Amino acid sequence: MKTNLNRIAAAVVAGLVLFSLPAFSQTSVKHASPDFLNVEPNDGTSSAQGALLLGAGGARRVIARIGIAGPNMLRLQLANLVEYQTNISLTAADGAVRWEKTFSGEPGFASMIDLKALAIEPGDYYLRVQAGEAFLEQKIVVKNRETTLGAVRYSALATAAMVKN
Repeated sequence: MKTNLNRIAAAVVAGLVLFSLPAFSQTSVKHASPDFLNVEPNDGTSSAQGALLLGAGGARRVIARIGIAGPNMLRLQLANLVEYQTNISLTAADGAVRWEKTFSGEPGFASMIDLKALAIEPGDYYLRVQAGEAFLEQKIVVKNRETTLGAVRYSALATAAMVKN
């Protein structure tokens, strides 16, 4: 029952993102560098946390949005994932994986990640998303009563491979 509710919630969020951003979600232009979209919630829970479009090697770019939903809650929303194998993980600075999700063939993914339920101690963590050739890494800084977003890194694996050669 809980899995079905999570899938329904993910489908609803993905649908809202896809229908509110049709020009971006239906593009077939390959794009090496991502674009930031100025998409802010109306409830004031986010500041400068817009959506990010990532070229993933397929026909559509992945839409990713990471935000803070409370002192111990992360909000993660992904769209345009149907054609990509997707891996999401929350990793501690020492490399220990604290939470992970892998799937493919899903149109989107939305989740509120409860850091308190995962017994996350204060420190630095990294939320990593890989969908197709797109890679996104968001630094998460957890303090006793506050969680903040740090630097974000992103790339396309094909672009990174060409740079090494």
